[in-house]
Amino acid sequence: MNQKLKLTLYLGYFIGITVFFMYYLFPSDKVKTYIESMINERNLNIQIQIQRLDLRFPFGVTFYGLNLFKEGNLFYEFDKINIAADLFSFFSKSRKIYVKGISYGGNTSIIFVVKGNVTQPQLSCDVMLHDLRIGDIPFIKSIPNFSLSGILSGNVTFYVDFLTKEAKKEARAEIYIQSPQIQVNLPVLQEKVFDFFQIDINLNLIDDNKMNMKKCVFKGTQFDGYTSGNFILKQPIQKSDVNISGQLQIHDKFWEELNQVFPMDEIYKSGLRKHQIPFRLKGEIDNPDISFR
Repeated sequence: MNQKLKLTLYLGYFIGITVFFMYYLFPSDKVKTYIESMINERNLNIQIQIQRLDLRFPFGVTFYGLNLFKEGNLFYEFDKINIAADLFSFFSKSRKIYVKGISYGGNTSIIFVVKGNVTQPQLSCDVMLHDLRIGDIPFIKSIPNFSLSGILSGNVTFYVDFLTKEAKKEARAEIYIQSPQIQVNLPVLQEKVFDFFQIDINLNLIDDNKMNMKKCVFKGTQFDGYTSGNFILKQPIQKSDVNISGQLQIHDKFWEELNQVFPMDEIYKSGLRKHQIPFRLKGEIDNPDISFR
């Protein structure tokens, strides 16, 4: 065996041993604690909790049981997240990190782009949501007098600039919910469960606590319609303020059912298209004022 081949074999052996022990002896608990503290100390009003993490070959990390909290309340949960860096991008001004997560029976794909220095970066991310059970998401479940089920998909873009004093944030989302069912606790209605074919929502985050719903379009078995307006988010979630308005197009069968409770034909006999009702919700989410004028 010639000298070059021996040198190559020895070098390969030592590299293999080094990589093996690097993964085997990887201090996952210390790194987990460091990541949690680093993110929690940022001015994002979001905290994370990680159950376990492992290295992935060759340059990646897997998180198991990663939970997101907002102001101490559980917001979102991941069963598993794989994170891998685009090593070539780290030699450019825009570093990229790819994330794939599993949660609520579906999956989430995220592309992070980091610009600037490590201490004051500019962070943007594109999030793609696929087939999530929306009714299992904690912040949806926490809304009082209301439950929502269905399959959620969509896209979310998020931007944070740590160069600014208050960590400037921007976000927008396009959400699609297939076969949703909404259950509400409204004493004025005999029917509290509403079935839909699809709900499409377009949202903008104005700041940490204000959200603008540019448009929400829904098509259902009892009625169709659209709405838009603003939400001011507070803790607990039921004390958040809602101010939205829109229009309902009541289907004939449901109109007749309503007619048995209210004189619908008399109330809406003029000035409107058939079975078309404007509405407004204003006030705290758990007890808003509802107007159908």
